[in-house]
Amino acid sequence: MRFRVETALLSAAILLFSCGKGGETSIKIAERDVDVSQMDRAAEFVSTLMNGWNVGRFEPFDSKKVAPKIANDLSPEKQKQLFEGRIRPACGNFQRLTYVATYAKGKERIYHFIGTFDKNDTQLKIFVGTTPDNVISDLVISLP
Repeated sequence: MRFRVETALLSAAILLFSCGKGGETSIKIAERDVDVSQMDRAAEFVSTLMNGWNVGRFEPFDSKKVAPKIANDLSPEKQKQLFEGRIRPACGNFQRLTYVATYAKGKERIYHFIGTFDKNDTQLKIFVGTTPDNVISDLVISLP
């Protein structure tokens, strides 16, 4: 499944979700067929990112681990705008990540998580796309 991260600056950067690129559809993968090491890598990426944001750490992405489009669209400045301008005011600080499901679109895998935040136990849907060589290809955060 092909997602892409786009940023728009209104008052803060907003992540938008788009799927169905090229007319392809995604297929949910049975739990027994999920590559746990790849899923763990996606979970670690999101948890590290969000925990960093909690303490004011907004860093550039490693271009060997994250697709250039994401690295460019989510510069440290845009990460700060997104978290401090949109996520933290609405949701509070990140608390934990819960795995929901895995989807396949071609060779790419999309991992669906729920991120729980401390403001009224707010939950956000988070999708992380990975390539077969474990590069984070997409990041989508459903904002309230």
